[in-house]
Amino acid sequence: MGSKNSIGRDPTILKAREKVTNAEAAERDADRALLQAREMVKEAREHVKMLEREALEDARRAKAKQAEAKMVSKSASGLGRHG
Repeated sequence: MGSKNSIGRDPTILKAREKVTNAEAAERDADRALLQAREMVKEAREHVKMLEREALEDARRAKAKQAEAKMVSKSASGLGRHG
């Protein structure tokens, strides 16, 4: 029988260790990717909420502008009576 060192250098053992090492690295990469994806989702949701707030504010301004334009239009309705 061979020594413990020669068993540790057996190609099938080496291949198995390599596969385990590669799997561990893949899991670390997957964990990092998952964290990054979660952060991107969080940022996207925050951006959408900001966009919705901006749209509401734009709608309020547009409504106020429309009301002001209506008042100006009413005051202009008397123009041209002498012409």
